[in-house]
Amino acid sequence: MATDQEETEEDREKRAKYLARRRQKLLRLDEEMRYDSMVRNVKTQSAAKELAHHQTSVRQHLSIGANMVMARVTAFIAVYFLARNLTENETTVSFEAEVLKSKFESIEHEHKKHKSVF
Repeated sequence: MATDQEETEEDREKRAKYLARRRQKLLRLDEEMRYDSMVRNVKTQSAAKELAHHQTSVRQHLSIGANMVMARVTAFIAVYFLARNLTENETTVSFEAEVLKSKFESIEHEHKKHKSVF
């Protein structure tokens, strides 16, 4: 009877070892299947193709940056020439100041006429 118990304990140990190995194998297979499904659609690029793609990306970024800078420079130049032409003599400047002053006075007068709720 003691030998039967020893054999069953040995069988249990063997079975436990077998199940542990089996579990490890199944986990490895599951991990490989998941990895394969993740990288199934990944295409490897050659170094030259990747470099060309990178250069195109950098060129586009530099172009966008240059356009932003040139737009500001162009706007500044346009406003400068417009302001210079409008304020070339003193009568034009004083006339524009008077127009602005009268506009603000009319706005204040309208606010006094119509009391705002706020």
